[in-house]
Amino acid sequence: MRRPFVLLVALAVGTAFTTGCSSDNAASTGEYKDDLASTEAEGHVATINNICPVGLDPLPDDAPTRVYKGHTIGFCCDACPDAFMAWDESARDRWLVAVLQNADYTP
Repeated sequence: MRRPFVLLVALAVGTAFTTGCSSDNAASTGEYKDDLASTEAEGHVATINNICPVGLDPLPDDAPTRVYKGHTIGFCCDACPDAFMAWDESARDRWLVAVLQNADYTP
């Protein structure tokens, strides 16, 4: 009885790690931003990034955003803004500097 339970838990954990950040993220919908930042004229908020700092997925057209130190950051799903804010401040600042300098950064 214990072995099937262990296998079920392992399968659930493996699935969680392979499905990405959210079931309705950009990877599953196929809707990605075409450029670095969308325009407010189209009803979107301009962001400084086009890849989610947490999920590392391209931002969907309706990306959730959070303002950090005066910069609007886009995320791939609703869970990522809180995860980003859970990083220590030095990690958030290193990511921000890298994005503003147009460099790649993965924490």
